[in-house]
Amino acid sequence: FAAQKFPEALECFQTVLELSPGSLTGWSGQGSCYAKLGRTDEAFSAYDKALRLAPFHSQVLSRKAGLLFELGKFEEALEIYHHVYERDLTSTFAVFGIARELERQKRYDEGLSWCQKALEVNPRYTHGLNLKGV
Repeated sequence: FAAQKFPEALECFQTVLELSPGSLTGWSGQGSCYAKLGRTDEAFSAYDKALRLAPFHSQVLSRKAGLLFELGKFEEALEIYHHVYERDLTSTFAVFGIARELERQKRYDEGLSWCQKALEVNPRYTHGLNLKGV
């Protein structure tokens, strides 16, 4: 996956799931591969299977929210980002997702406040710095 060879990575995750159908990493990785390949319905299906195994898994929820955001389903993404943040106050991805959505809605002061929260969690969080600079 890290080498951006998504078809090959997908095959690996499918093998993992054949060997261990309850693999959270397998379902999450499969979802991410499908997302990168533009197969969004399959990505959501894989993320949902991962979330059935671990309903509050921050990383899977954040990936699902990110895909929703990319597809223009901003309110659904924002709801998930808030859900992740409520459960994991250290999730810079969730905080940044909230900030990004508020910025998209032209609610700049609120978005800036959320960028600051992301930077308090991780002062070197470049996405937060970039959005704060916009």
